[in-house]
Amino acid sequence: MVASAQWVEEASLAIDAGDYNQATSLLERAISLEPNNGRAFYLYGLAMGERGRVGSALSLLQKAEILLQGDPQALADVYAQMGVNQERLGHRQEGIRRYEQALAQDPAHALARRRLGALKG
Repeated sequence: MVASAQWVEEASLAIDAGDYNQATSLLERAISLEPNNGRAFYLYGLAMGERGRVGSALSLLQKAEILLQGDPQALADVYAQMGVNQERLGHRQEGIRRYEQALAQDPAHALARRRLGALKG
């Protein structure tokens, strides 16, 4: 599992650098070795959303949601990304619902707070 953790960390750095193709390649390898790695599914969903693959992103984020139960901060991140992707689909109300879920897990979550404020005016 050391290789899997290394790939997830490298993918996180690739996402920070905006290299979503590299990130998805690394995350696919990590998930093939460790299919219950919630953080890998979260990052994969984030990267796929940034690549414009919103349907795939939401499916990956749903898997992350299941795997990350009991980790409020991680769930807040998952719900915030679900909100971003719902917005990309034009689903304003569902976006609001997901941002509210994120804030229920972490009331200080910056992305969820900012996007919720923008949607609610």
